[in-house]
Amino acid sequence: MIGFAIQKIAGHSTITISQRYVHPTEEKVEDAFSRLERYNAKKVEELELKRTASIEVQVGVPVPPESPTDDQEMIEDAVVAYRFMDSH
Repeated sequence: MIGFAIQKIAGHSTITISQRYVHPTEEKVEDAFSRLERYNAKKVEELELKRTASIEVQVGVPVPPESPTDDQEMIEDAVVAYRFMDSH
């Protein structure tokens, strides 16, 4: 995180000392939250793609995403069908 980078660059022994000198503006704080939200959204999308690909491999049928709710229901139905076929 940027705070720890500032601490290291400035040679401060703790982040608390750096806090004495760093006073971010409201705009900078909002920008940091925006960047964090974009990062989290990207990671959620990556995890969803991995999960969908994993289900497709397990079931052997492509799972077409329509909407988050429909997608989740289709995946759950596919897993149930796969387990049923596997048990018989």
